[in-house]
Amino acid sequence: MRKDAKELVKKLVRQYIKSKPKRISLKLSWNDRRSRISLIDDGLNQAVEYNDVISFSLFAYGVMEAYEKVYGRLKVAPVSFREDIYENGKSLTKPLPPQAA
Repeated sequence: MRKDAKELVKKLVRQYIKSKPKRISLKLSWNDRRSRISLIDDGLNQAVEYNDVISFSLFAYGVMEAYEKVYGRLKVAPVSFREDIYENGKSLTKPLPPQAA
């Protein structure tokens, strides 16, 4: 199921990447083992529920692979402990840590 989750993340991000969402987030619900992926911007508020817990690493790799497919290789720009920004001149993205429900 892990590969399905990563493919879901990549597909969702690729679908809305041209809208340049300001926020791509993962919210985890441990009680019922569900995940919610949200893409948010001024004119965009898209969310998808997934019937299992998606790890933050899997989520982040899915987002990064989707961005690299569209914008090319990204460089890591460390900001602080546990916070990185990924950029390449065409794009800038910052995966957010998951939120627990």
